[in-house]
Amino acid sequence: MVEVIQQAQGQIINGLSSAGGSVFTVAGTIFSGFTAVFTVLIMTLFMEVEGPKWLEAFWRLVTPKHRVRWQRLAHGMYETVTGYVTGNLMTSLLAAGLTTIVLIAVGVPYAVPLGMLVAILDFIPLVGATIAAIIIIIVSFFTSPFAAVVSAIFFGVYQQVGEPNLTTLDLWQNGAAFTAGGTDERVNWC
Repeated sequence: MVEVIQQAQGQIINGLSSAGGSVFTVAGTIFSGFTAVFTVLIMTLFMEVEGPKWLEAFWRLVTPKHRVRWQRLAHGMYETVTGYVTGNLMTSLLAAGLTTIVLIAVGVPYAVPLGMLVAILDFIPLVGATIAAIIIIIVSFFTSPFAAVVSAIFFGVYQQVGEPNLTTLDLWQNGAAFTAGGTDERVNWC
C-alpha cells in the first residue's frame, strides 16, 4: 500500500512539474504575441508621425529633374498597395460576417470566433479562404452533416461567385494598374 502511494506521489509530482512547464510555455507565447502587436502599433504610430518628414528628406535627395516622375510613380504604388489592402480587408470582413450568419443559421457553436478565424485566414492570398473553408466545414460536420453540407455550399458559392465579382475585378483591373511617371506606358504590378 505504501508503495502504491509513493508511486502516485511520484506521478503527481511529475505531472505538476510538466504542467508548470506548459503554463510557462503558454504564458511566454501569449506575452510574445502581445509584444509583437505592441511593437507593430508603436511602429505604425511612429511612421504616421515621422513618415512624412522622412519622405520630404528623401525627395530632396532626388534630382529635381527626375523628382516629379518618381513622386508620381511612388504615389501610384502607394495607391495600388492601399487599394489592395483595403480590398482584401473588405473581402475578409464580408467573408467573416457571412460565415458567422450561415453558422448561426445552421446551429454551429462558436460561430463568431469561427467567423473571426475566417477573416484572419482570408488575408492569406490565394489559399487562405480555402483553408478557412476546410476548417469551417470540418467543424460544422461535428455539429451535423447537414451543417457541413450547408457550409460547403456557402463557401463554394461565395468563393466562386461572390468574392471575385465583389472586389477582385475592380481591384486588379483598376487599382493595380496606373500610368507610370507621366508616360503613356501602363504598369501592371500583378
